[in-house]
Amino acid sequence: MTTAVFPLPELGGSLAELAGPAAARGTAAQAVATPAPLLFEGGPHAVMLIHGLNSTPLEMRFVAKILHKSGFTVVCPAVPGYSMGGPCTDRRAWLAALLKEYDALAARYRSVSVGGLCIGAALSLAIAQARPGVSALALMSVTLEYDGWALPWYRFLLEPCYRLGIAKNYAYQEESPFGLKNEALRRRIAEAMHASQGSAIGAASIPIAFLYEAIRLGREVRAGLHKIKADTLIMHAVDDETASPRNARAVHEGIASEHKRKLMLGDSYHIICMDNERELVAREASRFILTSLSRQDLIEADSQKLPSSSRALMRSLRRAGAAQT
Repeated sequence: MTTAVFPLPELGGSLAELAGPAAARGTAAQAVATPAPLLFEGGPHAVMLIHGLNSTPLEMRFVAKILHKSGFTVVCPAVPGYSMGGPCTDRRAWLAALLKEYDALAARYRSVSVGGLCIGAALSLAIAQARPGVSALALMSVTLEYDGWALPWYRFLLEPCYRLGIAKNYAYQEESPFGLKNEALRRRIAEAMHASQGSAIGAASIPIAFLYEAIRLGREVRAGLHKIKADTLIMHAVDDETASPRNARAVHEGIASEHKRKLMLGDSYHIICMDNERELVAREASRFILTSLSRQDLIEADSQKLPSSSRALMRSLRRAGAAQT
């Protein structure tokens, strides 16, 4: 089996510089290239991180770097038809592309864990349903249903309208808070969105085809939650404006995993891997996967020093306290 080898782009630069080119709006004229994947080559245990819908691998970079420091090889794939920069394919094509990446990693590394943000977390669950050998799951803001407080009231009309062909050209416009509680980062993202119709968190607008496929994916994944037996970490913001905590609860209660943990965050919005508690999210993901591998006797218990989350937690508490004064 051929192992995918990904080029590693430069990781420096401001968010404005990282903003992608103009995001197309659901027409056949889309010609922007799919963003480059990320690879952090490390040890014999791999983690695949899947970014959110119509976004870029850069969204997962902070978490990837923390996992890499813990000794993991980390891959953040780009998926044509799912990632920003091209026309939508469909949920089956998304999953097929990611299963190909997973199989390539499984052929090369001793273990493969999978994680993702938003629809990337739903796709992580779909991978685990199709590949029971997934070592562990790290789900960030898992989205089985778009039911957050910032979404338009008419969202329930998207699916039937798309089916009827009366909303083919509709695109959901990303607006403040852009999934971010951190106001400084939110301003930088807004500037990037205005300048180039995209940013490190994805396109400025999401064509309805992407949303339709994501809704269908969430429904199918929910129906198969009982198939999930991999150790699972679920991290979700209490104030998630895109996917309410009901999504995290549904996954936690629906999966058959013997070892599972749900962590609710109080100082973030939807994009928890980039927001105020990103360090806590990254370190908890690393700790959970290392602990899971140790429990499965894939690594020696004393061979890995578990990353501490205490400093990240204290910084989050200080930040929250300062914001209230």
